[in-house]
Amino acid sequence: MTNASAPAVPATVPPPRGLRSKISPFGGFASAALLYLAIENDSFQHVAWFSLVPLLYSLHLAQDSARQRFFEGLSFLGTLGIAYFRADTAPILLGIQSGIFAVAAGPILQGQRGLVKAIRLGLLWTGLEVFRGPLCPFPEALVPGWLTVGSAVRPGSPESQTANVVGLYGLSFAVSLSSCFFFGVLVEQRLWRQIVCFAAGLAVPLVCHGYGVSAANEAAVPARRADIVLVTAHSSDDGTLAALTRTIPATTGGLIVWPATSSAMTSNATGTAQFENVAREATSMALTIAPVAPGQEHYQAIVADSTGRIRETFAQDGQTPVLVKTPHGLIGVGVEDDFDSPLLARAATTLGAQLLISIALETEAWRDCAVRHRSSLDAYRSIENHRWILRTSRRGCAVMNPLGHPTIDIRGIGWAGEAESAWIDVTTAYTRWGWWVEPMILAGAGWVLVGALIHWVTHRQRV
Repeated sequence: MTNASAPAVPATVPPPRGLRSKISPFGGFASAALLYLAIENDSFQHVAWFSLVPLLYSLHLAQDSARQRFFEGLSFLGTLGIAYFRADTAPILLGIQSGIFAVAAGPILQGQRGLVKAIRLGLLWTGLEVFRGPLCPFPEALVPGWLTVGSAVRPGSPESQTANVVGLYGLSFAVSLSSCFFFGVLVEQRLWRQIVCFAAGLAVPLVCHGYGVSAANEAAVPARRADIVLVTAHSSDDGTLAALTRTIPATTGGLIVWPATSSAMTSNATGTAQFENVAREATSMALTIAPVAPGQEHYQAIVADSTGRIRETFAQDGQTPVLVKTPHGLIGVGVEDDFDSPLLARAATTLGAQLLISIALETEAWRDCAVRHRSSLDAYRSIENHRWILRTSRRGCAVMNPLGHPTIDIRGIGWAGEAESAWIDVTTAYTRWGWWVEPMILAGAGWVLVGALIHWVTHRQRV
C-alpha cells in the first residue's frame, strides 16, 4: 500500500545548499562571457543559444532572495556594458534590465515547469529587450537595440534569416527560449523530462537553420542596379570629405552619400558651398545630414540636386520615416540612430522604399564598438526588409546585402567609392505583418511581470 500523505516528488531538483555560495554569484558573469564570445567571434555564434543558462541556474540557486537575484542579474548585462561602453551610464541601465528580469524570474522558477516555464522566461527576457529598444519612451538613454541575445547570432547566417518573418526580437525570443529549454536539463528531476528539454532546446536553432537555408535559396529576385557612392572620413573637416569625393569617377545620374557634416554646415556659407559643389561637379544628387540649427542635437536630412542646389530638407522626428525620391527609385533614410530600431525601417519599406540608407552618428566615448554594434543592427534591418542597406558615418561605412552579408566594411579611414546595391520591390512577411511582433512580445512580458507582482504580494501577506 502507498501512503497517500507522502510528499510528492518535486518537479525540479532543489537547490543544493552547498552550491549557493559557490556558484550563485558567478552565473551572471558566466552568461556575460558566453554572450561576449558569441558577439565577438563568429566561430562561436552558436554559444548564444545557451548563453542564458548560467544566469538561469544561478537564479535557481537563489530562489528565496530577491535582492541576491537582482544583483546576479545586474552582473550579466552590466558586465557586458562595461566591456563595451566603459564609464558611460549604459552599463548601469543595461544591468537594470537583466536585474529586473532576475527578480521577476523568481516566481516562475519556483512554480511552473517545462514548456510553460520556458515560454514565460523567454517572453520576460525578450519583452524587456523590446522595452529597452523600439517601444521605449526614452530610447536614447537605454542604448536601444544593442546587446540583444538575438543580435549575437551572426547576421548572414542561416539562423539569422528567421528575422525576415519575426524580426530581430522574434529571433531574440527564439534564442532565449532555447536557453530556457537547455536550463531545464539541469533542474528537471525525471530523465524523460531532461531528454524532452534537451530535444526542445536543440530543435529551436535547427528549425531556424532549416528555414534560413530555404529562404537563402529563394532570395534571388529581379533587381535594378543602383549607382550610389559612399564617402566616409575619420575627420571633422568637410573639406576632407570634398577632396575624397573628387577622387572618384563621375557618377552622372547617381547619388553621393556623405556622412554627417560639421555643425557649421547650417550656418557657414563655405561649408554649404562644399556640399553643393560636390553635387555640381559630379552632376549627381547628394545626400547628407546636418544639425537643424547650430548647437542643436536634432539633425535633418539634406538633399542637393545635380546642379548643386539644396533641393529638400527633411527634419527628423523619430516617428515618420524620411523618404527621398530619386529618378530611379525611393530611398528610406535613417537619420542618426533611426535604424537602431526596426520600426522606422519597416515603415519606410512599407511606404515603398526600395533601398535603405543610414547616415549615423557614433558617440565618441564608445569608440569603434558603436560602429560594430550598428553594423549588426543594420544587417538585421536588411534581413527584416529584404533591402540593400548602406551606412556611413565619421567612423566608417558599410553595405549590407538583403541577406545581411557585408559587401563593404570600412572603419577608421577616409574612403570614397561606388557601393554595390540595387533597387528591390518585393516585401517580406515581417514587412507586411511584423507590426504585431514587438507589441505582442511586450504584452506577454507585461503579463509575466503582473503575475510576478501578484506572487510577491501574496507571499508577503503570508509571511
